[in-house]
Amino acid sequence: MRHPACISHQVSLLIIAALAGCVTVGTPTSPAPEPAPASAKPVVLNLMRDSTQSSAAGQYSQAVLALEQALRIEPRNAWLWHELAKVRIQQQRYHQAVQLAAKSNALSRDRRLQAANWWLIADAHQGAGDPVKARAARERANRLGH
Repeated sequence: MRHPACISHQVSLLIIAALAGCVTVGTPTSPAPEPAPASAKPVVLNLMRDSTQSSAAGQYSQAVLALEQALRIEPRNAWLWHELAKVRIQQQRYHQAVQLAAKSNALSRDRRLQAANWWLIADAHQGAGDPVKARAARERANRLGH
C-alpha cells in the first residue's frame, strides 16, 4: 500500500501537467524531463502555468517574470530553477542556463531532475559552441540514468 503522501504527490504531478498543458520549453536535443512537482501553494502553481503558457507563446520575458516571482515565494524549489534554466536556453542565454541548472542540482536529490538539469547544461554548452563540455554534461546525465 502506498503512503498517502506518495499518492498526493502523484496527484499533484498530474495536476501540474494538466495546468501546464504538457508543453515543454526544452530544446529538441534534450530528453523531456518529468513534469514539475506541484507546489503546495496555489499562487506558485498559477505562476508556473503562466510561465509555461508564456514560453509556449514565445514570450520569454513574461515567462521569466512569472518564474522569478514564484522563486521569491519558494526559493528552494529546484523545479522552478530548472524551468528558469529552460527559458534561458530559449533566450540563448547559455551561461545563465548553466548556472540555473547547477543551482537546481544543488537543491535537488531527485536523480531524474538532476539528469534533466545535466541535459540542459549540455544543450547550453552546445548552444554556446562548446561541444566538449556538452559531451561531458551528456555523459553525466546518462550516468544518472536519464
